[in-house]
Amino acid sequence: MKKSEDEVLGFITDVTIIGSSGKEKTVKGRVDTGAASCSLSVKLAAELELGPVSKVKEIK
Repeated sequence: MKKSEDEVLGFITDVTIIGSSGKEKTVKGRVDTGAASCSLSVKLAAELELGPVSKVKEIK
């Protein structure tokens, strides 16, 4: 079966991320129940004062 470029795998839902300082932000998140890890932007992590950052990988 050929996948179209517009096809989205999994589903997307609102996710609220709350930092240790109490700052929070709701963003769209892709749900992958089989994932061993998750990721978010460095900008969002800094905005919510999350940390420490364990690894950074640039995705183009």
